[in-house]
Amino acid sequence: MQALRLARLAPAYDVTLVQRMLLPAPLRRLLAARARALVFDCDDAIYTSAEGDAPGSHWLAPRAVRWAAMLASARTVTVATAALEARARRLQPRTVIVESPVDTDRYRPVVSGRVPGVVIGWIGSPATSRYLAPILPILRRLAVHHPAVRVELVGADPRLEGDGVRVRTWSLETEVSDLQAFDIGVMPLPDDEWTRAKAGYKVLQYMACGIPSVASPIGAGPSLVRPGESGWLAADDGAWHEALTRLIADPAARGRMGSAARERVEAKHSLRVWTPRLQAVLAAASR
Repeated sequence: MQALRLARLAPAYDVTLVQRMLLPAPLRRLLAARARALVFDCDDAIYTSAEGDAPGSHWLAPRAVRWAAMLASARTVTVATAALEARARRLQPRTVIVESPVDTDRYRPVVSGRVPGVVIGWIGSPATSRYLAPILPILRRLAVHHPAVRVELVGADPRLEGDGVRVRTWSLETEVSDLQAFDIGVMPLPDDEWTRAKAGYKVLQYMACGIPSVASPIGAGPSLVRPGESGWLAADDGAWHEALTRLIADPAARGRMGSAARERVEAKHSLRVWTPRLQAVLAAASR
């Protein structure tokens, strides 16, 4: 088991970083006892789940209990969003924000070879493509009413394909080129405990590739997307339709917003910016 291996190795290192693992009590105590300094990191609301918290078995406490215990066992806690920080700080005052940054050297705007038309794109997984359900009818209508518009969903459930929507299989090798084919990126989210803590990584991917975004005003969306500057926030069907229609009709605005998005992600949300900050947090924890 990974936790046992960590416990064996921990005494040889100044800091042991545990990412997202909610350990049962015996393993947590063993690791905490052997680590010189334990840092716990999470970038999602792992005290719950996307479908709601599942009840614990007779030996495994519910997620929220294990999460609180991990916070208490750690010397420092790092979290990806302000929502996670607010919740974690109640239990562990040594909580700091370390964003989930994007590698702006890997994710870059396309230089040439764009295909004519307007591609509205989304990237994710079959599980998270359920978040598309509220806006799928809008996307399909736009594809029908605007012959130049294509909708491409990378990594989505294949059953969503059809009626103007194309589903592409995600792969590491094609991920960047698939993103670079987008003209507009979308991130719809429902409003629940899980999504309110989300870091909005797909918006960061869009931004790094110089793509304007339309996102729900949930989670990190409002902190990443500046309405009218790097994209739009959309809280309901009317706002989604209006934002997408405006971007479809105005290639100059798409270019301007995409450039602003790229500049912002390089300055505030890049791996280059956050790596030294994480190094400083780990160094402080080791002292």
